[in-house]
Amino acid sequence: MNVQGIADAIAAKYARGTLTPPGGSPTLIGIRSGMATARLPSRIGETPALLVIPESGTFVTGGGQRIGSHTWRALFLYAVAKDKPRETRAVNRWLSVLLAAHSSGSQLGNTLGATFVDVTTTGYTVGTIDYAGETYTGCELELSVTTWEPFAVTAPSASGGIFDPLIFDPLIFDTGGGVTYESVPEAVAAHYARGTLTPPGGSPTLIGIRTATARLPSRIGVTPVVLVTPDTGSLDTGGQTRGGAHVWRAMFLYAPTKDYPREVNAVNRWLEPLLDAHRTDVRLGDTVADIQTTGYSVGQLTYAEKTYTGAELALAVTTTEAWSPTP
Repeated sequence: MNVQGIADAIAAKYARGTLTPPGGSPTLIGIRSGMATARLPSRIGETPALLVIPESGTFVTGGGQRIGSHTWRALFLYAVAKDKPRETRAVNRWLSVLLAAHSSGSQLGNTLGATFVDVTTTGYTVGTIDYAGETYTGCELELSVTTWEPFAVTAPSASGGIFDPLIFDPLIFDTGGGVTYESVPEAVAAHYARGTLTPPGGSPTLIGIRTATARLPSRIGVTPVVLVTPDTGSLDTGGQTRGGAHVWRAMFLYAPTKDYPREVNAVNRWLEPLLDAHRTDVRLGDTVADIQTTGYSVGQLTYAEKTYTGAELALAVTTTEAWSPTP
């Protein structure tokens, strides 16, 4: 799913020449040229501006398609906060136009990598908004974004062979493709590894993931990195097997937070390959029956007492293990 492309298309709905300023007196100027955007600027040049921000989403996969339900935001920055009563009156006049931006043409069609998109404005908050070290009078719009996309997953070509029958044993786990890992979490992390997951195209060029691992380091050396963390799971035992339904996470740490808008732009571009990382080889040997990315959230992540700009991916992992307890 091309998150950046979808966000760009949504931002275009608010662009100068597309969204007409509200009438009445005094006259209000339109959103500035180039300032209705999902490419977050490190600073705001002119106002009014509108910024579309992808934040989080969940997925349901089945029947050859992936359906996404996303919660995004649009920040309408009317002016730097100086005379808030006057500025708020202008924002209130703008609301009728902003809330109707998706009343027609809400369905963006199949132009974004065969993804069909529907957008609805579900709420708003008027007040002051802090952005890039400056305070603006404006409003925050809540956007509900629904996506439908073709999504066919494939199993590995090689049949499995378990050298490690237990998913957390620190022995050797063979996925069946001639590559061995010390554990299933480490095999899952390998799907994000440098040379396996191709960085997104476009400009500026983004470097590949430096490290992808389930061996959580005490500190992060170089970024970007992906860390797979097993969080919770439920187990069902019977018939000499133990089935598991696990909720794990993959933390994508793009960079230490320094220029958050610029870093978020890169994270949004990275989301497309990250969300598709388990589209092939969804089985790992005979132990992992299925891996699916079921959600994401973009923002700041704290790891080892340091703050990074990145994304957290929710992983649903289904396992089947040989299990023969003895009295």
